[in-house]
Amino acid sequence: EYGIKESWTKLFSFSPSLEGAYLKTIAYSECGNKVLVRLESPEGYHFSWHDLKEQSSHRFQIHGLPHDLWSENTVCVESLVTPDLGKICQTEERG
Repeated sequence: EYGIKESWTKLFSFSPSLEGAYLKTIAYSECGNKVLVRLESPEGYHFSWHDLKEQSSHRFQIHGLPHDLWSENTVCVESLVTPDLGKICQTEERG
């Protein structure tokens, strides 16, 4: 519920060692248990898939992308719709 702190759910958090870095959520996986983020720091930028279930991350870079590709404005659309966190990928159900 809007304005009630206890009604919100923390989906993930990142290490304090990322202090001073700019972190941007790019997308969520179709099954809802991974989030793609872009991290920009003084050393440059990279991408990371963060697994919400396992609390692990896999960093990677995409070479050849123009740096200004990520400098555009971001549009934020507020919503009180709850993400379907109970949804499980079919691949996980088989495993």
